[in-house]
Amino acid sequence: MEEQLRSIEQEKIKTIGDVEKIGSSGALIKNTEQIKELVEEPLILACQILYDKNIQTVASNANCEGEQGEASIGIDWNSLSEQNRKIAESLGLTPIQNEFGQTISFTMPITKNTVLEQVEDYFSKLAQMFVLQEPSWIPRYSIDDLKTIYGYPENEEAEPSEFVESGYFYDDVLKTFYESEDHYRKINEWQKSENK
Repeated sequence: MEEQLRSIEQEKIKTIGDVEKIGSSGALIKNTEQIKELVEEPLILACQILYDKNIQTVASNANCEGEQGEASIGIDWNSLSEQNRKIAESLGLTPIQNEFGQTISFTMPITKNTVLEQVEDYFSKLAQMFVLQEPSWIPRYSIDDLKTIYGYPENEEAEPSEFVESGYFYDDVLKTFYESEDHYRKINEWQKSENK
């Protein structure tokens, strides 16, 4: 009976070998729900913490193709505040140039038998060391910017509703478009906190 209980307990423990590979990197996270779609399971919490602190992640990986591998989260160095750059440097992280620009990466060696909870705890603790910062990485567009992006002829008029239908969020007061309502909220909250 005791062996059966141990066997059942071992079956419940998820490992890196159980992680479904997502394989997407470099996507701009537009809201918290999207993190679950773009980030592999043991890194979701850490990426959520970083997103909530207005820190831009550019890549993540938590699967192991062979016997050994490396879990990682990449952060856009140029989007970090001075305070967060100092925190990164105190952790021994230095920026490198890659396909995402200048980035820093948290890494952890893993095997297929590494327990997911260990990976989640390690990366979450690192993410918690950073502080809330201005979301300077969030893109903002004028109607003319979007007309150019979508190839409108120079003299053709466009209504904000055309781009809202394409998924943008429109701030009618500032006449500015955002990739999502969540981006608008983050910018607004930051500006309100700065004006106190």
